[in-house]
Amino acid sequence: MGGPAPERPDRPGRDRVRPGAQPRVRRRAGGAGPVPPRRARTGLGFAAPQYTALAENLASNGYLVAGVTPTYSANLTVLNGQTRSATEAGNPKSFDSADLHAGQAQADGDRLVGVWAADDRFAAAQLAALDTAGRFAGHVDAAKTVYLGHSFGGAAALEACRTDPRCAGAADLDGTQYGAVVHSGLGKPMLLIAGGNSCVTGTCRPQSADDKSSLATARALLSAGTGPAWCYQLDGAEHFDFSDYGAYYFAAPLRSQLALGPIDGDTALTVTGAYLTAFADHVTRGGPETLLDDPRSPYPGIEVQRTGH
Repeated sequence: MGGPAPERPDRPGRDRVRPGAQPRVRRRAGGAGPVPPRRARTGLGFAAPQYTALAENLASNGYLVAGVTPTYSANLTVLNGQTRSATEAGNPKSFDSADLHAGQAQADGDRLVGVWAADDRFAAAQLAALDTAGRFAGHVDAAKTVYLGHSFGGAAALEACRTDPRCAGAADLDGTQYGAVVHSGLGKPMLLIAGGNSCVTGTCRPQSADDKSSLATARALLSAGTGPAWCYQLDGAEHFDFSDYGAYYFAAPLRSQLALGPIDGDTALTVTGAYLTAFADHVTRGGPETLLDDPRSPYPGIEVQRTGH
């Protein structure tokens, strides 16, 4: 999960994150029966550890969580003691354009989301293999994998779910969508959560060409999908509030340069975590849709835009 903003990558106020939802494997404390894998992916430029708060929340609710850092898309990755920086192929300059769905930016997004989705499916397969031996043997239900991601990672989560028969559902946190899934739709359950200035749920008041493109893309995705979809907006949140950046302390001058909204960062992560857990519980265990379908959320700041079908 995680990374810079859905509207514009790596820019103050509207940073963007790229594909990377990682499946998480779910396991009940005490080992009572197999649990579904869950995979969480970071956003463009970000690394998996920057989503620790959401990952820990899922783990505390009985999930085995695996995070994926996209090498060559992340600003910095360390592999076997060697550092790897982002490359043009992994973090295209076209994502600096004013409209992320125009020209080369659209082409690069469609290409890269396929790479991230393939990485996600590979990670999910590695999680499934844990069921055969070791401490998780007999406790991994690979037939119920959930892909979760922030920003571009959210786009990758949706595309990975579309192409993985084991996928039980996918969640996209504030990420504008790319890839074939936009036009083919998703036949599995889908959760979309947007920041207060975002159009990625298909509901907003667009103020720029980029907003209009993101709005049209989200509406195409929702229109083509055959699975149930839940869409929410978290008022006061901006792009980085869906990552650990929301919980970090930043001096005022620095904070003003980041995509952080007026919402309390801990509150944003708590609310996001509650909806992610409710979604995962529903699609993997048949849990109640009480929170998901409540038209009047118990959490202040949540605008319920769409529930179920």
